[in-house]
Amino acid sequence: MLLHKSFNFSTASLKVKMFMSTRSMASKTPVGFIGLGNMGSPMARNLLKNGYPVIATDVFPESCKELQDLGAQVVDSPSEVAEKADRIITMLPSSPNVIEVYTGPNGILKKVKKGTLLIDSSTIDPAVSKEMAVAAEKMGAVFMDAPVSGGNVSPKELVNKCVFVICCLTPMEPISANLILP
Repeated sequence: MLLHKSFNFSTASLKVKMFMSTRSMASKTPVGFIGLGNMGSPMARNLLKNGYPVIATDVFPESCKELQDLGAQVVDSPSEVAEKADRIITMLPSSPNVIEVYTGPNGILKKVKKGTLLIDSSTIDPAVSKEMAVAAEKMGAVFMDAPVSGGNVSPKELVNKCVFVICCLTPMEPISANLILP
């Protein structure tokens, strides 16, 4: 998570501990996934393959078809994902896409529930991540900038490979996403 001056470490730590303490319930609650391109689609398929209900959307509706066939619930907008999921992963191609998905007219932050965990795995400008963290915090949500590393693996191979995601709550407290999405 990229931090900003008013970031409250104790609140974020408490919220993540709450997610970690409800690990047994985690597989029963839906995971929102926005951005079903080269990286996002295989990651969302992995969630489905491992029994997680997925609520997905993408600007290209045809990208949703395969996931829908695999059991994902497809919705029309990021705000609809935010209405239905309290853990949302975004995997988008650029900073302008992230800004639109989070703060646009049908963005996540229009309908995000207090306490929602927002995990952004997009490759974007760090300043945009900071802006989104501030905006999410104002809505009572937790935003994490979570870079993804799959090694030297093509996106198609990700379906059967481990993808490692690193999030930081504090400079000394890294956690892996498997603690949040067991």
